[in-house]
Amino acid sequence: MKKILATLVIIMAMLNLSTSVMAGTLFKEVEVTLSPADTVIEVGETMVLTASTQKKGSSYFDGWEGAVEGDTILDNATGNYISSAVFTAVQPGTYTITYSIGMDAGNNTDKFIGTATQVVTVADTAPVITGVEVRNLTVDEVRDANDRIIGYNVFGKAYILWSDSTEVEYAVIYLYFNADEVSKDIDITVDADGQSYTYTVTVVR
Repeated sequence: MKKILATLVIIMAMLNLSTSVMAGTLFKEVEVTLSPADTVIEVGETMVLTASTQKKGSSYFDGWEGAVEGDTILDNATGNYISSAVFTAVQPGTYTITYSIGMDAGNNTDKFIGTATQVVTVADTAPVITGVEVRNLTVDEVRDANDRIIGYNVFGKAYILWSDSTEVEYAVIYLYFNADEVSKDIDITVDADGQSYTYTVTVVR
């Protein structure tokens, strides 16, 4: 039957050797196998972890830390306890998941304990803004009464560039250039994902 994980943690904290005798009880370590081996997932994905332990006693208690515990069953074909848990990737980072199990050998004083850990990496693969470009320029001359060029009206479109090589049209840009100006540096502020990003863009007429 299952008991709370805290009981197992207390027992294991007292045992730093593979076998030790305490109050007439012999504690032995058993091997626990965790799967899957591939533990890199993306934000929003879920991973089902499975722990397999050879049955050594007539009863057991087990638990997971760092993942949502599922069912534990005895696989009669292999004689293994099979336990499952689900990890959901919410934020990028590295997470350690631990499974622990203890088994009682009936009237025997032997008790068996096992533990295994799995490191899961949550990758931040969501596209991010890498910059802004101004393109598709239209340049109109501005002349005075004597038909001399005194400036230029420049229209263009600003595009947001993303890390996944996509781009999105963001705004129409209007600039006035004096007759002797060839380029201008302008600041373009982009609001995305609840944050503001400001980029300095050089526009050449």
